[in-house]
Amino acid sequence: TSYQAYDRAVTDAALAWLHERASQPRHRPFCLVIGTVLPHCPLFCPQELLDAYYPRTSIPRLSETERAGMHPALAALRERRGIVGLPDDVIRTARAAYYGLVSMTDTFVGEVMAELDSSGLSANTAFFYTSDHGDMAGEHEL
Repeated sequence: TSYQAYDRAVTDAALAWLHERASQPRHRPFCLVIGTVLPHCPLFCPQELLDAYYPRTSIPRLSETERAGMHPALAALRERRGIVGLPDDVIRTARAAYYGLVSMTDTFVGEVMAELDSSGLSANTAFFYTSDHGDMAGEHEL
């Protein structure tokens, strides 16, 4: 997807910047902010990642008591999003693709950390990873 291409380009630009930074005298501190999009809808990932996660992906289930006690706002959200009564294979595919996108994110973050290590910048650099939110990925039928 375009999000995957964007994250690849952002990561590549960050790697190039770190490589260039490492080749210069380190007189001043730096702050590099890398803003990526994944894992995010649409839930499409490379086929090999989907194939790796699909057989290991479970489908979360609510009991009838939990479903009956669901807050009306959550029930309305499920209805608006069209996620009521989805077939098991659709749920499993979406969850597996989400996990694949998480793996892609892990790879990009790992590349940045590896560049920090190989360039010698990691010795006096703090690295922080933050996220704006998680994804329910079908948990609680959301």
